[in-house]
Amino acid sequence: MIRINLIPSKKAKKRKDTGAQQLLVFMLLIMGAGGGLFYWYTQVEEEIETNTNQVNQKKKELERLRKQAGDLTKLEEREKDLKERLRQIEELQRSRVGPVRMLAELSRRIPGRVWVNSIAEKDHKMTIVGAGLSYDDVAEFKRGLRESGYFVNIKDLGQEEKPSPIPGVTFVEFKLECETKYAT
Repeated sequence: MIRINLIPSKKAKKRKDTGAQQLLVFMLLIMGAGGGLFYWYTQVEEEIETNTNQVNQKKKELERLRKQAGDLTKLEEREKDLKERLRQIEELQRSRVGPVRMLAELSRRIPGRVWVNSIAEKDHKMTIVGAGLSYDDVAEFKRGLRESGYFVNIKDLGQEEKPSPIPGVTFVEFKLECETKYAT
């Protein structure tokens, strides 16, 4: 025979309790997830604040270093100016003594049969106008200038043979251009 139990069973009660338990577990999971998200949010906020502080510190350090670099640039410019002034002073000292020595050397290099009529110098370029009794005397004068070291790049601007006031005697007029070097 088949028996049917009409008494409510305990299992059915458990099912009602299980729904409430599931709801409670679901609510606990949601609260746990919310708590976890809140914890994660606070950690990210702290990290952002820390990084922002580090960025601000690095910006301040960068500004300080830029200021130091600006000071260094000013010092380099000042050093450059001082070196230029020192170079100019040395050039002036050479220019003060150089022409005297150069002219003394020029007078030593003039052969006995050559005379100089005029000398003009500007910006280390000298023009010498003179005369000699022959072309050989003028060539000897140019050779002596080259050997002196004070005169470089000697250019012959012209030579012309002319009669002298003494009958039967001629002389050679010449014009030379050269660069002068005082520091030898």
